[in-house]
Amino acid sequence: MKTEQALAMIKNGESLKGVVLEDLYAVQVSARDALSLARSGIVVPEQNVFYDDADISYDEEIDEVEWSNEYLNLSWEEKAKLFSKPNKEGAENNLKPVTLEITTNDLEVDSWLRENRERLSEVIKPIVKSLFEAEKRIKV
Repeated sequence: MKTEQALAMIKNGESLKGVVLEDLYAVQVSARDALSLARSGIVVPEQNVFYDDADISYDEEIDEVEWSNEYLNLSWEEKAKLFSKPNKEGAENNLKPVTLEITTNDLEVDSWLRENRERLSEVIKPIVKSLFEAEKRIKV
């Protein structure tokens, strides 16, 4: 099947299970189409993904960040602070905290978990959110 046919199937909500693209290595596709194909189980080789900077919208949160290749050696407290963001939705909806029970069958590790509960909570929040979003995408 041709890439264009596969993209049409995706737009029609059809599954690409078992589909093999005959021109996958021969055509370039837009970054958006490459993402659509990837969500349907077909990974487009990086060299075949085309994008135009003009098509990418400005995002102040990302575009104004000064990126660095410097390795950051952060403590648990610094990581927790870095990843903690005020939850405006939670404040508006009066969300209550969710408690998870974790045991490792290792007394020393379990003791460490209890001692570091608050620090771990802040570090784990973005991980849990990412897992949730990934599962939502998989179920669709």
